[in-house]
Amino acid sequence: MIFNAQKLFVLVGMIFVVISCERSGEWSIDGRQDVNLVVHGMLTNEFSQQEIFLSRTFVNLYESAPPIIDADVRVIANNQLYLFVADMNHPGRYVSEEAFEVVEQLDYQLEIDWQGQMYSATSRLSNVLPIPEISFNPVGQDSFRIGDNIVPLFSANQQAMYEIDIDWSQIEPVGINRARAIYYTFNSVHISEFVRPPREDIIFPAGAQAIVSKYGLRDDFADFLRSTAIETDWNGNYFYGNPQNSPTNIVPGAYGFFATVAVLRDSIIVE
Repeated sequence: MIFNAQKLFVLVGMIFVVISCERSGEWSIDGRQDVNLVVHGMLTNEFSQQEIFLSRTFVNLYESAPPIIDADVRVIANNQLYLFVADMNHPGRYVSEEAFEVVEQLDYQLEIDWQGQMYSATSRLSNVLPIPEISFNPVGQDSFRIGDNIVPLFSANQQAMYEIDIDWSQIEPVGINRARAIYYTFNSVHISEFVRPPREDIIFPAGAQAIVSKYGLRDDFADFLRSTAIETDWNGNYFYGNPQNSPTNIVPGAYGFFATVAVLRDSIIVE
C-alpha cells in the first residue's frame, strides 16, 4: 500500500492527536511525611557575601518549600573557615559572615549540621569563557523582546548558564518594569529542548538596561541543571525525562546541589 504525502501527513497528525489525548482520573499522592534537606548553593569568584539556600521537601502539590532556619552552615577551603548565618528577613537564606571569593585550584567543602545529621559536599571552581554577542529582537519601532535563540543551546567548548536581567524602571517607573530570564547551553541537546512549552514574552522599551551574567558550569553541576530543566521548564510536551530525582552531590540522602562557579557580567543598553 502506497501513501502519498497528504495521506501520510494526516496519518501522523492522527497519531499525535491520539498520543496527546488527556484522560481524567484521580491522583494517588504518597502521604508519607519524610522530611529531607534541599540545598541550593552556588558560590562565585566575585568578592561578596556568598549565599546558600536551605529548605525541606514537601508532599502537597500547591505547597511552598518550607525554609530551614535552624541549621549550622559553614564552608571550608585550604583550612580557612567561612561561617554562614541565617537571614531572618529571608527565611531559608544563609549569608557568609564575611565577604570572600572562590579561587581556582582549591576544593571548597560545604558542611551543614541539621537535626543531628551532618551533610557535606565538595566543589572546585569552574572556568568561564567570554560572553558571546547578545542581541534582542525588535518588536515594532520602539520595543524589544528576548528571543529563544539569544544564547546557543549547544556548545562543545563549554556548558553555561545565562541570567538576563532587564530593567526599564527609569523609562516606566510605574507597573512591571523589571524581568529576568534564565537560559542554558549544554554540550549535548535533549529532544525536549526543541519542543519546549512556550515562554511568556518579555516585551520592554528601547533604552532598557540589560545585565547579562554568564556562569561557567562543571559537568556535574550542568547535569543537575539539565535534569531539573527537563522535569520542570521543558516538561510540557511528548518527550519527558526519566521520572527520577535530579543528581546531587550532597551526602548523605539530601537533594539539590553545591557548586562553585566562575561568572562574567556585561551591561547593555538595548537600542
